[in-house]
Amino acid sequence: MSENNLVNFVFLDSRIDTRRNPRDALAGFATAILTTNEIEMTSLKQVVEHVINSLRPNQKIGVLQIIDHGDAVGQEFGSDLITHMFLLGKGLGKLEWRQHLMRLKGKFGKDGYIHLAGCKVGQSVYTMMEISKLTGAPVFAGTGNTTASGHNTGSYVLVDAAKSKLSYRYETGSPSVEALNKGREMPMGSRVPTSDVFDRMRMRANVVKIVFKAIAGS
Repeated sequence: MSENNLVNFVFLDSRIDTRRNPRDALAGFATAILTTNEIEMTSLKQVVEHVINSLRPNQKIGVLQIIDHGDAVGQEFGSDLITHMFLLGKGLGKLEWRQHLMRLKGKFGKDGYIHLAGCKVGQSVYTMMEISKLTGAPVFAGTGNTTASGHNTGSYVLVDAAKSKLSYRYETGSPSVEALNKGREMPMGSRVPTSDVFDRMRMRANVVKIVFKAIAGS
C-alpha cells in the first residue's frame, strides 16, 4: 500500500478543563496553538466515528494520535477516561467503549499504530495492551510528562498484542515506523522502570533537550 493510501489522524481536546489546576486546565488550549491539522476531540465514540467516516474504501490508518490528559492509569479521549479496568466494564467504565475500539480493527495499515500522548500513559501497560487487543494496532505512549510542543520527558513504551500479549517493549524511541521493532522486551507483570537511577537521568536529559530545542526555535 502506498503512502497515499495511509491517513494520519491527530485528535486533540483543546477545551479548558476546570477540574484541574490552572496550568493543567489550559494544557489542551496551549497545545492546540502549537499543533496543526488537529481534529477537536470530545469522546472516544466521536474519534472512532470520525476516523471510519473519513476513510475511503482503499485507505488505512497510518498514525492515530490522541492528545489529551493522561496518567499512570489511563488516557483521556475527550470526556472519556479510558483505563484497563474501565474497558472491562468495572467502576465507571462502559463496555460500549470496547465496541467503539473494536470498530477500528482491520483499519490500520501494515505499519500503522496508535500514539497515546497523555502524560505518563506509558506506565499503564495494561491499558495499552487492552487497546491494542481491541484495535489490532500497536500502541505507543511515554512514561513521563508531555509538553505542549509534544515532547515526552520520559521513555517510550510499545505494546503490540499481535506480537505478544505477555510482554511490552521499553525505550523504543519516539513513536514511528522505525521504532516498531526497537526497545527492550519486558514481561507484562513487571513494573515499568520509571523511577530507577538511569531512567531519572534519561528524563533529565530529555528535559534539557526539550529546553534547548525551544530556545533554538525561538
